[in-house]
Amino acid sequence: MKPEIQLGAWIIAIHKAFSSWPSDHPALDPYESIINTGCAGDLFSATRAMGVVDKDKFEAHRKLAKLKPSIAKHLLREAETLGLVDIRWSSPNGIETFKFNENSKTGVLALPSHCGAAD
Repeated sequence: MKPEIQLGAWIIAIHKAFSSWPSDHPALDPYESIINTGCAGDLFSATRAMGVVDKDKFEAHRKLAKLKPSIAKHLLREAETLGLVDIRWSSPNGIETFKFNENSKTGVLALPSHCGAAD
């Protein structure tokens, strides 16, 4: 297993362990990056096989993944830069359509290691 895939798997596993506590609890502040990228992993895992996702479905899945809009947009811009997703932006901050480029677990697990949690 590639190191970035293994790191992504660990980040998502840690996020799952933290998800039973409120993410705004002060004790979890040092783990904010892991929590955010874990939420993004949840979002990508849920949407990777859907093909092109419109803004309403994207927003519904973003909320289910407990990912704040500003953080989602930041992580999506990073993922787009890395070529992991294709996004059609409706405005500087609005998403018109969203598509995950690699419909695989490997693609989902690669995201967290590239989007800030590994820093």
